Amino acid sequence: RERAEFDEERRALRQQSDQQWQKLTVVEGELQRFKAEAEVKRQELARLNSSRVEDAENMRKERESCRQRETELQQEIADLSREYDEAKRDAELHLLRTESEQRDSIQQLRSQIERLEVDAKGRADQLEQAQKAKANLEQEKQAAKQREESLRQQLVLETRQFQEELEEARHREAELMHMLNEVQDSIIVASSGKEG
Repeated sequence: RERAEFDEERRALRQQSDQQWQKLTVVEGELQRFKAEAEVKRQELARLNSSRVEDAENMRKERESCRQRETELQQEIADLSREYDEAKRDAELHLLRTESEQRDSIQQLRSQIERLEVDAKGRADQLEQAQKAKANLEQEKQAAKQREESLRQQLVLETRQFQEELEEARHREAELMHMLNEVQDSIIVASSGKEG
């Protein structure tokens, strides 16, 4: 009976020892798993820390780049503003010069127009006088033609009359010569009769 109890107790102890060993094995397995998970977590934490540091450095560099870019943009804006002011001032000066030149050009054109109007009026007066002189000349020319025609007709009449008078004078001269010849012949005949 004691032997059986001892064996039973030994089996119980062995069974308990096996259970504890199994538990220990399980605990060790879980411990290794926890260690592995902890190593993974540690590596992940290190990676995250490294990434955070890298992100922080990148953010610092980006902020520095942004500040530098902001400075450059402000300088560029200042340069552009200065160039705009200079261009605006140059444009205003150019506009003033252009307006002054345009006013001068307009004044010169007005003076030229006034001179041309005066010249045109003078030429119009000259043209009117020339037209009047031409009309007078035409009238004088027509009157001269009429006088010439009248003189020509008068000359024709006078020439005809002169020719008629000349013809009549020649006819009278012929008659007188005939009468003279007859007188001479009669004188000769009378003289010859006396001598005989």
